[in-house]
Amino acid sequence: MTKHKEIAMKKRTAILALALTVTAVAGAQENYGSTPEQQRACMEALSVYRSFRDQENFKDAYAGWRTTCKECPENVNERLYSDGVRFIKEEFKAAQKSQNKTRMASLTDSLFWAYDMRIKHFPTTDKNPLNACDIKAYKASDMLVFKPNDLDEALMLFKEVIECMADKTSPIALSGYYVTLHKLIDKATDARKKELRDQIIADYLVINDYIDNGIMRTEGKTKEGYEKAKNNIDEIFVLFARCEDMLPVLKQKVASDPNNVELKKKALGLMNKKECVDDPVYLTWAQEIHDLDPSHPSAYSIAMGLAKNSDWNQALKYLEQAVDLCKDCPDKANYLLKAGQVASAGKNNSKARSYANQLIQMGKSVGEAYILLGDIAAGNSSSCNDVFGGKSVFWVAVDYYEMARAKDATVSEKAGKKISQYKTYWPTKQDTFGNNLKEGEKYTVECLGVETTVRTIK
Repeated sequence: MTKHKEIAMKKRTAILALALTVTAVAGAQENYGSTPEQQRACMEALSVYRSFRDQENFKDAYAGWRTTCKECPENVNERLYSDGVRFIKEEFKAAQKSQNKTRMASLTDSLFWAYDMRIKHFPTTDKNPLNACDIKAYKASDMLVFKPNDLDEALMLFKEVIECMADKTSPIALSGYYVTLHKLIDKATDARKKELRDQIIADYLVINDYIDNGIMRTEGKTKEGYEKAKNNIDEIFVLFARCEDMLPVLKQKVASDPNNVELKKKALGLMNKKECVDDPVYLTWAQEIHDLDPSHPSAYSIAMGLAKNSDWNQALKYLEQAVDLCKDCPDKANYLLKAGQVASAGKNNSKARSYANQLIQMGKSVGEAYILLGDIAAGNSSSCNDVFGGKSVFWVAVDYYEMARAKDATVSEKAGKKISQYKTYWPTKQDTFGNNLKEGEKYTVECLGVETTVRTIK
């Protein structure tokens, strides 16, 4: 049997089956048409395209779907339009492959017609009273792909979805809204660019709150979707946000609601992401929050404000609080690293080494931990009274920087610069020769209690 005959037989079989059931389901046929003839034609068309759909023969399914759109009432069922979106996208791929731009434009119009029909006829369902809002999220997401020049319309749709769904907004809408804002900023002129920068900073507070709520209340793939959206939004925020853009917006929002502790917490969280700790309001908000509700974020914020003023001992005290309050929170590695760096700056080398080693044992921020150990070693040159006048510590420092570069590619450039700097402080060949040492020999730097290798300035 040829494929054509096989398909024709399947069509006749499906149509016959429908014909036999028309009388039995007459009472449920109102949405298939106003007359028995119209109902029969609609049901036959539905059966044909669904048969191809179930076989994943999307080309023939698309042709059958178009016939169904002509034969059936517009409100026949919602699945007609969600299926249509799927078929149209398959057709679009083929047109794109052949570079048929006229066909691509026509299919794009059909795609958004299908979305609009679904929104028009099925704004609510028994399962989803806010069905139109969810559909708009998918429509807006597809606009970013199929209508990349209509960013303002996509942004408007995403905004409508978020206003409609609030903390129940899907991750696709939350992430899409922020991505669209970012795309608009890239294309905007100076006047609008500032307006959009202010908007993306202010909106981050609300959107991040909705995402956190989604992560807490969901599980499985839905939770993964919220977590992915959070990463996308954080990356965009960190990519472009500047302290001078952020602070006026945050100050204005806090001034409009000065007793809102949660708002201040979120503002501090944003400032911490960009290390915007210079403004006096940073330490003021941190202390107000910590007095009312001590937590690891507020302790960390106070520490960063104090560290900016070189108050190392007090800063370390609050960082230790942050570490203790954090337990197994995601920020623990950052707190340990900052505690080590502050301890090192305050010449508390034993604590600095302890924090660095904790990070290495955790397998977190390993590259930065080794850089910290290198900095600690390099900072001991004046107190190491060995035969090289303390220059031996720079062998150890470079050893740590080399380990940092080998174990963590993200710190490679930073470690490389430090290696180049501290190699210039190594002893000379004359220094090693005068002390009966040769390059490559083992040497213990007593003040550090670390064994290293003899090297000289090239």
